[in-house]
Amino acid sequence: MKCQKNVANANEQKSVPTQYGISSHQASKTPFTDISVDIVGHFYPLLYNTNLTNHFHLLVVTDMHSRFTKVGILKTLTSNETWNVLKKNMARSIHKT
Repeated sequence: MKCQKNVANANEQKSVPTQYGISSHQASKTPFTDISVDIVGHFYPLLYNTNLTNHFHLLVVTDMHSRFTKVGILKTLTSNETWNVLKKNMARSIHKT
């Protein structure tokens, strides 16, 4: 980062898009055009105050534009369960933007 004393004109500096993550992906220019999806877990319900009886995973979706993050609970690691949680919990947020 340059010291302001060494910058002839601060307005001459070019704006560079923000880089995120290990691979330095650029932030998206519009909301929910680029998202990041991760599955975290497994967690044991006895360690947490939940009504779940078996272990569970978390489905984490992050909008690369706003960094808005939404988390859903996966009771099983099947594609059907993942898709249903994604549709049910995440679609509401996407349609509100």
